[in-house]
Amino acid sequence: MNSHACDKIDLLNYVTGGVSEEKAALIRSHLNACASCREYCEALEREKQEFLAANPIDRIMDRPARPTNIVRFPAVARYYAIAASLVICIGAGYVYLNHTQTPDIRIKGETALRVFVLADDGTVEQRVNNTFTTGERIQFQYSCGLKNRFIMMSLDSAGSLTTFYPGTGDSAIVLESGQDIPLPNSIMLDEYTGPELFIGVFSEKPLLVPMVKGIIGKTFSPNTPLFSLKFSIPDAEVIVFRCIIRKRSAP
Repeated sequence: MNSHACDKIDLLNYVTGGVSEEKAALIRSHLNACASCREYCEALEREKQEFLAANPIDRIMDRPARPTNIVRFPAVARYYAIAASLVICIGAGYVYLNHTQTPDIRIKGETALRVFVLADDGTVEQRVNNTFTTGERIQFQYSCGLKNRFIMMSLDSAGSLTTFYPGTGDSAIVLESGQDIPLPNSIMLDEYTGPELFIGVFSEKPLLVPMVKGIIGKTFSPNTPLFSLKFSIPDAEVIVFRCIIRKRSAP
């Protein structure tokens, strides 16, 4: 499909209404002449409709960064459509984002993490200055090969640890091996402001939350700058995303 006039992300954006009318016209013209792309769009549309049918809008529940702080979007219908898009992305192995080429947070071997922001106007962007605001929703995208057992936590300047993956239980989740795949859920930032680390741990071997949490907890020191911390976990690769959370400005 790379030799076509549009790629799979173009088609995904088209199905979910994320392209300009000019771009949509070009894609429609291409679909009239390309059976394989037309079939791909039809499959995406079926997945979207199945998701919407199985998840009525009044059942929406946001996943907060910390369990006690649930933030609702003002334009529910718009974000609901995007949520359906993310579900389609997960099934197709693609993330819903624009075409700006952006660097990885860090790449070592086959393993990498990126993070994107779902903005208030429905656009998706990579924040190049690693600065976010309270109430924003962030979506992580990963690449991995054999190191597909995964745990992710955040650590703030007070030493507070929050586990995002796994959502429940003590065992690491198993990721599908591949490149540029979105993690299953996005994260809503709560009212915490200041420096924060998102710590992704990849391993070929079984990985347990208490062990990872214990190592991270022992590494933290209130007398050491948060961004200077380094984590070493046996038989695992650790990728650390350093960011600053600022208070959201009043509209």
